[in-house]
Amino acid sequence: AALGIPCTVVMPSNAPQFKKDAVRTAGGRIVECTPTLAARIEAVAEVVAATGAVEIHPSNQAPVILGQGSAAWELLEDCASRGIALDWVGVPVGGGGLLAGTGFAVARWNELHGTSVRVFAGEPTGADDAARSLASGQIEHNSNPQTVCDGMRTELGDVNFPVIQSTVAAIHTVEDSEILTAQRLIADRL
Repeated sequence: AALGIPCTVVMPSNAPQFKKDAVRTAGGRIVECTPTLAARIEAVAEVVAATGAVEIHPSNQAPVILGQGSAAWELLEDCASRGIALDWVGVPVGGGGLLAGTGFAVARWNELHGTSVRVFAGEPTGADDAARSLASGQIEHNSNPQTVCDGMRTELGDVNFPVIQSTVAAIHTVEDSEILTAQRLIADRL
């Protein structure tokens, strides 16, 4: 919206207010929907049909995945410039875009630099579709994920999942209580 391009963001009605405020502050329009994955998919389809807008999926389109992978590439470059050799990179996983992008970037880095950095991910137990998907070899679904991590109440897609399968060492699940403890620790000490 800041560039004069209309932007509509479909968000669940229970999305945190600060996220809604951020969209509005940037000039975006919000369409709220029931907080289920199916409702979000339906609402996006309705917006596209009504406005002719182009859907930009937050985690399951190649340009988005590659863009998200740039964060890992920058981390790898920064560590290398400081003489730090990483053994692994840890990434949260919700929709899988950041994880797939990280996996792709790390795999390419390893190829170019002869390193063997591994990628691990973590996700809430109440939204563990990625861990189950990696274990089963096919995309598993969560119809209504239950976790305090609102940004992880989504699922993997057909574009990012094959990248995840080929580049991620493991996905570990974490209880919400552990996540909240870690958040408190970070807030108190950083």
